[in-house]
Amino acid sequence: MVTISIHKNQGLTQALKTYAIDNNYDVTGITSEKWQKTIEQLEKIQKERETNNSSSIYTNTNNGNDWHNKMVVNEGSIDFSETEITSLFTAMGLEYKTTNKADAFNTWCNDIATNPSGNQDKFQVKSYQSKSPESYNADLKNISSQFIKRYDTNNDNKITYNEYLETELKDIDTDNLSEDDNQRLQDTAKNIFNKINVDNEGNSKDKLDLREVMNFFFTMDAANEEYKADGYIEKDEYTKLYNGLRMHPNEENEEDRSYGEAIKSLLTNNFNAFFRNFK
Repeated sequence: MVTISIHKNQGLTQALKTYAIDNNYDVTGITSEKWQKTIEQLEKIQKERETNNSSSIYTNTNNGNDWHNKMVVNEGSIDFSETEITSLFTAMGLEYKTTNKADAFNTWCNDIATNPSGNQDKFQVKSYQSKSPESYNADLKNISSQFIKRYDTNNDNKITYNEYLETELKDIDTDNLSEDDNQRLQDTAKNIFNKINVDNEGNSKDKLDLREVMNFFFTMDAANEEYKADGYIEKDEYTKLYNGLRMHPNEENEEDRSYGEAIKSLLTNNFNAFFRNFK
């Protein structure tokens, strides 16, 4: 899934162009004919969505054949599937390349774990030129959706603990670990999962959903001295948060236990303030 943010007074083709620029595509060769093909492809996608009773691209679909009046979108964001966004980029004369930031984030985290003194100063959550709150939310949604896809084996767009554990351990030769080391790995995974899983209501109380994962990335982004989300996760921000995430509620060391509880409270407070009602 790719989320395209729509700014105030911006049309959908303009939003697609902004997305392309933000992700370092060269848009100088997009001619008026290619934009016309893009509009036609949007119409095709809209008709397919109507046939499948899927969410509409446009907010004003009752204007007959007047495409100009039909192509009304509200400020906010629109989700496109990989197939849809690929077809739109093709119409624009561009080759869409999947940018999986969740995989890049996982690689970045592993680099820190294996080489803490290496050159991994920060991880960029936001798009290259993303500045507005709408763009930032779209970036958070994109990386969070990709993060969920890494773990979600039953395709319900949520992560169960078993899915999380299986993915976390898949590259570890647990057969050659002691029973204590195996248990320690599982305890750490459980602690992390439980702290991110801050919404204990409804059908998703035992699963990580999109809002909770967005909250997780936002909290890492904002865990700096100014407590301000700037679109970058600093290595120190990540390390401090991760250390708190893996602390067990019954840690013998009171300082460690308190730090773990503080991280849990921070995630809960951020979720309630920013993401509980996010749609």
